[in-house]
Amino acid sequence: MDSIWSKPPRVFRDLREFLAHLESRGELKPIDAPVSPALEITEISRRVLAKRGPALLFTNASPRGVRVLANLFRSEEHTSELQSLRHLVCR
Repeated sequence: MDSIWSKPPRVFRDLREFLAHLESRGELKPIDAPVSPALEITEISRRVLAKRGPALLFTNASPRGVRVLANLFRSEEHTSELQSLRHLVCR
């Protein structure tokens, strides 16, 4: 059975390569400022998503250096491109 998703234009080796691809197209915005994972990340992500903004990578979400990726599934196009990473999850 054919998939309802369009075939992605390329296959990415891993999530890092996909994120670099998004960043090169201006579709990933790194947020380097310290943010609270309990109070700020959800609200910032919600506001950006409501304006159809880019995916967000919070690089300073805790004192331990935890990074948080948000709004990755923000459009059908991104979801379709993410299908090319499916092979990494299915191992």
